Amino acid sequence: MEPILVKDFRKLKQDWDDAAQTQYFRDYIAQGFNEEEAFRKSGENNTQWIRNYLNHYGVDWKDKIVVELGCGAGRMTEFIAKDVKHIQAIDISAEMLKRLHDRLGYERKIETLCIIRDYSVISDLSVDLIISFLVFQHTPEDMVERLIQDGRRILKQGGYYFFQIPLASKHKCAPCNDAPAVDMVWWTLDEIKELASKYHFKIIGMPEDISKSQFFLFKKE
Repeated sequence: MEPILVKDFRKLKQDWDDAAQTQYFRDYIAQGFNEEEAFRKSGENNTQWIRNYLNHYGVDWKDKIVVELGCGAGRMTEFIAKDVKHIQAIDISAEMLKRLHDRLGYERKIETLCIIRDYSVISDLSVDLIISFLVFQHTPEDMVERLIQDGRRILKQGGYYFFQIPLASKHKCAPCNDAPAVDMVWWTLDEIKELASKYHFKIIGMPEDISKSQFFLFKKE
């Protein structure tokens, strides 16, 4: 696959730092939810949906160590943190992490980490579950692959990788010149299957109809 979102990690970081410093930072994260009350409610709803999805496959984060990739301003972090043992809320943008702390303060169970290209600051075999929602669709393809690859290293044996990524019949990209942080990339189902095979994940959950679902659950075996 030839990457078509041509952007290096420095540019991606700058885009999200810039977005975080506007009054519309919430809208960059969840379009249409720029008011705090609506933003928080959308986070609660999305968190519950993801938990229900995981529960369907016999997975839950209660008392587990969880990584939330692309946590942004903590829209879902607040609600995931209620039941986990510990959450590592990570983002490429230090400015977004400042927004998270502005909103949520400093909670004992929430550890924020600014990462650039992979999970190198996280120890091997230390995580039960990785969650990525509304992240890979805005991320250059080589970075997505690296995050899948390095996710295997930090996951415990039998750990899970949940992620959302839009699918299409052909790999494509729609640059967003007005808001470059939210360039959109669509992958094909075969490309996701190839990533699972290449990095030795078992696919537990995947879409049956690419027009209706974008969610995957990988298991490290």
